Amino acid sequence: FASFTNPVLSNNPSILSISEFNHNFVDYDNCFTCSYDQSELRWHVNPVKIGDSFMITFDMDVQRKGGFGKDGITLSFKRYDSTTRPSNVREVDGVNNCNYGYECVTGNSIGLVFKTDGCNAIAIWRDGSSTPTDTELRQTQACARGLDDQGRQDFVIIYDSYSKRLSVQITSGYSSGRSAEFDLDLEAEMSGVPDPRKAWLGMGASNSGFSITGGGGDTFFMNNFQIVYDLTSSKTTSLAAGPIQLPASGELGQLSFQAKDAEGRYRGTGGNTWTVNIWKAEEPTVPASTGTITEVTNQCGSLCNTCPADGNFRICDNDDGTYTVYYIINERGRYRFETQCTSSNCIEIQYVDITERVFVRSPPDQ
Repeated sequence: FASFTNPVLSNNPSILSISEFNHNFVDYDNCFTCSYDQSELRWHVNPVKIGDSFMITFDMDVQRKGGFGKDGITLSFKRYDSTTRPSNVREVDGVNNCNYGYECVTGNSIGLVFKTDGCNAIAIWRDGSSTPTDTELRQTQACARGLDDQGRQDFVIIYDSYSKRLSVQITSGYSSGRSAEFDLDLEAEMSGVPDPRKAWLGMGASNSGFSITGGGGDTFFMNNFQIVYDLTSSKTTSLAAGPIQLPASGELGQLSFQAKDAEGRYRGTGGNTWTVNIWKAEEPTVPASTGTITEVTNQCGSLCNTCPADGNFRICDNDDGTYTVYYIINERGRYRFETQCTSSNCIEIQYVDITERVFVRSPPDQ
């Protein structure tokens, strides 16, 4: 996953800091009189983009206190089947809805579960419909070495939307760390909703009660929770799949191009802005004679009139990694299109040729 080898986590416009996850999850210090379990599940206020590759980082300080061994945390992705954020849940001294962390994964969700019971076991869990087996809660090398998860841990979770793989790396000053990889297609898991490229992101945690005199389960202190989305490379942008439209002169034309990351993998969502130049193919330095932005807008109507204007063109974000430029060329001939990403969430910013195979024909009445 080369684009995330050395991520820059400062002054990077692709970073989304999630302040509501910077939180003392199920702090048992505040519950010494509890004789039962305690759990909490919090949801981010906005859906996250899962059609693109991303990296999640956070650090967590675990204070182990014993308990009944049902302690764990979960990073949960829930289908975007409603524009209303799911409700947060916090239960104290009652029925635990998050044992081992896996019970947080409910209601059309899939979660990455970390069971923190002496050592860390990691699993992908769906809907929390039953108790996971030891095989399903994948034991990592940390368990084999008897390493304890006490103290601060740094989590790095990378999802590659191209290869459909998810990797987990956990490092700590108290152990040599642990890692795991899973085959996971988040878009397929989130199918059946209007936009499977989005999901609600939740963080859940649970600990187990011990006695009314104290002890209790683990305390989880979560800090510095961030999502870093992969970046669009202007350099690797290419013509989108499908036939090229051949408009008549003076009539509306359209051309779609595909945004990619630095490794040439398709972007799955939108969010970039672009500029486009059109040149005569046989005269590389001579720009095309184009219609005005008013003429383009009048001809395209609702198809593009709300899309950003770029000189005499309108460029529409299709929200799937492709963009469509609407234009009018006034003269018959062959033309070359080039584009450049102009937004701050792009890298390798330069003009790149999209195609030089757009032929503009004469109108039918000529």
